Amino acid sequence: MSLNNLSIRLQVLIPLLLASLLMLLMAVISKQEIDAAISDMNESTASVTRHKDDIAALIHASYRLRTNAIYGLYDQARFAELPATLNGAEQELGTILSRLAIPGAEQDNRQVAAALQAYFTHTRATMLPLLSQRFAGSGDPVAYEQARLHFRDLGERLIKQIDTLSAQINRLSQQEIAQEQAHYRATLLQTLLLMSATLVAALCGGWWLSGRIVQPIGQLQEVMHAVAKGRFNVRAKAEGSNELGQLAKDINLTLTQLGSTLHALTGISGNVASAATELAAVMTQSEANAQQQRSETEQVASAVTELASTADNVNHNAALADELARDAHSRVEQGLTLFAESIQANDRMAGSLESAASVVARLKSQSEQIGKVIEVIQSISEQTNLLALTPPSRPPAPGKPAAALRW
Repeated sequence: MSLNNLSIRLQVLIPLLLASLLMLLMAVISKQEIDAAISDMNESTASVTRHKDDIAALIHASYRLRTNAIYGLYDQARFAELPATLNGAEQELGTILSRLAIPGAEQDNRQVAAALQAYFTHTRATMLPLLSQRFAGSGDPVAYEQARLHFRDLGERLIKQIDTLSAQINRLSQQEIAQEQAHYRATLLQTLLLMSATLVAALCGGWWLSGRIVQPIGQLQEVMHAVAKGRFNVRAKAEGSNELGQLAKDINLTLTQLGSTLHALTGISGNVASAATELAAVMTQSEANAQQQRSETEQVASAVTELASTADNVNHNAALADELARDAHSRVEQGLTLFAESIQANDRMAGSLESAASVVARLKSQSEQIGKVIEVIQSISEQTNLLALTPPSRPPAPGKPAAALRW
């Protein structure tokens, strides 16, 4: 099962759970080892205590035996009890020695048993008969004294052997205790090492798992860093179904929508740039048309000025020729009418020029009207020029009608 399909919370808890399980396992194992070491130490302590008790019982029984034997040497009543006392002491001491038959002290145990056997044998074989003779009033005093001295030597030798056995058992007990203490310290050291190794393993596992957890976050950070630099074509690696996987999918969806928006904005910017170019061309053409219209208007104004000057000349010539060209009166009036129409056309043309400044679309129609007006004006101008160039006729004779002016 991939870690990418696990929740971040579970991924964080996994190292803790593993570390806890390992620590619990090591604690159980360590407890068993320490309990075993403590149990061994307790057994060693109990064994040492038993051995010391046995040594004490052995020493006490030996001194009691010797005391009873010594009292038997001087008290006839105690002497009568001495054989039974020897039998009981021999059985008791044999039992104690059997319990003290421990590894490492076998030779000392055998030496103590041999000393006891020599003590019991000398007491039964030599001292009891000599004491019987002595209490009966007979016997050899020298032989008794020698037997008594030997009896004392055997007792002292028995005590020395018991002391040697006790010292050997004490040394063995101290060695066993030292071994158990060393085993206990080794167990503690082993426990500490195991727990340290467990802790290191848990830390390594946690470090590895934390690296696996942080790796998708690092990839998302790289993607966002690339987006911050303007690279919108990058995509996050979406793996798994946990929180980071969903976040990667959301980031990819956001980047896709953002790329589509940027593409649309780029297209709109291109269209706006094209429309701006076309608008600039239209404005340039409009400006050119306005300049051309202005030029044509200036030409019309110049023509009107010339027309006014010509009209003045015509009026002057008409006044001079009024008397001579009465027959042309009607034609002059027609010319004046046409001139008035021309003035009205000029006024309309001026209005058209004012309208052309605000409405360029009507420029063509106004230009055509102005052209028509100009044609009319030109026609009138030509007629006026012809009239001006025609010499006046001589006045008619009195009583004769004036001849019609010829154009």
